[in-house]
Amino acid sequence: MKCEIIRDLLPSYIDGLTSEASNQEILAHMEGCEACREILQEMQAEESKGIEEGEKKKIHPFRKLNQRMKMTILAVVVVCVALGGAFWTAFVKGWSIDPKDVEMNVAWEEGEVLLRFELLNGHVLNAWGMGDQMEMRIGLKQMLQFPGDDRGKYPGRFEYGISLEWMREGGETEDIMEYPVVIDYGKEKMTYTLGELLEIAEK
Repeated sequence: MKCEIIRDLLPSYIDGLTSEASNQEILAHMEGCEACREILQEMQAEESKGIEEGEKKKIHPFRKLNQRMKMTILAVVVVCVALGGAFWTAFVKGWSIDPKDVEMNVAWEEGEVLLRFELLNGHVLNAWGMGDQMEMRIGLKQMLQFPGDDRGKYPGRFEYGISLEWMREGGETEDIMEYPVVIDYGKEKMTYTLGELLEIAEK
């Protein structure tokens, strides 16, 4: 076949549309014609390049979409963690209190030193108390009241009693008066001895 005919068949040959007989003729011509062989190689290279670019165009939008999805998911996770932390602090754990916002009253009733606390800023008082033979610790924090959460009529109040009978079981009366009671407001702590609290109760 003449070069012109072979070159007209090359696009179809590359696309796999030529017959077996035509393929044999083309291959036989290529063995003896360097010019047509170079044209075929150039056309195959361009075809291969076109396929790669087409695949890139298809993959590229998905890559961008995947990156956007990752960033969106990351943003959602960060927001959820931040909101969860804020909710936990505001409604469950609480945060520090300025001692000026708490009124503490001390009373002596039926063998107990009663410590009564009232939070004056309108927030809920989250409080706990625990003690051993070394010291008594009372923790106070403030928090918001969760909607629908019934903490009683006075959610800003807390009362804690220290039994002197329990204290006497662990030591002499003089030692009891030096027993430390720590009021932990979060960032600040105030320490009283049991003797100091009894003096306050008697005033």
